Amino acid sequence: MLRELKGRVDLGSLEGRSKLLAEGKPLLKRLAAPGLRVQLVKALALAAGMEPVEAARLLDVRDGVAARPSGDRPAPARQDRAPMRGNEATLLRAILGAPELAMGLNVELVRTDTAEGEALRTVADWVTGHADALPRPLSTAFEEQPFYPLLARLEATLLEFKLEPEDFRTEFEGAVQNLERDAKVREINEMLARNERQGLPERLREKAGLRDASTAASDLAGSGGTPI
Repeated sequence: MLRELKGRVDLGSLEGRSKLLAEGKPLLKRLAAPGLRVQLVKALALAAGMEPVEAARLLDVRDGVAARPSGDRPAPARQDRAPMRGNEATLLRAILGAPELAMGLNVELVRTDTAEGEALRTVADWVTGHADALPRPLSTAFEEQPFYPLLARLEATLLEFKLEPEDFRTEFEGAVQNLERDAKVREINEMLARNERQGLPERLREKAGLRDASTAASDLAGSGGTPI
C-alpha cells in the first residue's frame, strides 16, 4: 500500500510530499488497529522526510506516535520544540521551500544568539556551496545536526500551509528587510553608546575644572584678595 502511494507522487517536491500525506490520510482512517496506524504514520513520515510526531499532527492521528523508531536518530530536546520565532525562522522556512533564495542572504546580518540564527547561517552557507546538488527535502542534509528537528518542523509547516514559490520570496524579502533595519538600529545604538562613553571623561574634566575655579575663588575671597 505504501509503495503504491509513493509511486503516485514526486517525493522530491513539497507538493509531492504534501500529496502523499493527503492520500494517506483516508487510508489511516480505515485502519481499525491503533498499532497499524502508528506504523503507517511512521512510514509516511519517513517517506515525507519529517518527524513522526509532525506527520501524525498533519494526518490527525492521536494514537501516541513515538518520536522515533528504535535505532533512529534521537528525539529532539525539549528546547528544540520551543515556538518558532523571528526573522531567522522565517528565512529558514523560505530557504527550505526555495533553496535558491539563500544566494541573496547576507549572513553577516544574521545574529547567532538564537538557535534559529545559528541554523540559518549554517544552512545558508551550505546551500550556497552545494547549489548544484541539493537533496530533497533539504533538511535531510542536516540530519546529524542538533538543529535538524527545527528544520523538520519548519518543513512540516510548508506542507501544512501549502505555500507557493512566490510566497517564499515574499516572506524572504520581508524578513531580510527586517534584518537590515535591525542591523541599522544596533549600529546607531552602538554609536550613541560609544559617544556617551567618550563624552563622559570630557564632562568629568569640565566639572573638575568648575570645582577648581570655585575653590580658588573661595580661597581668594577668604584671604581678602581679588581674583584675576
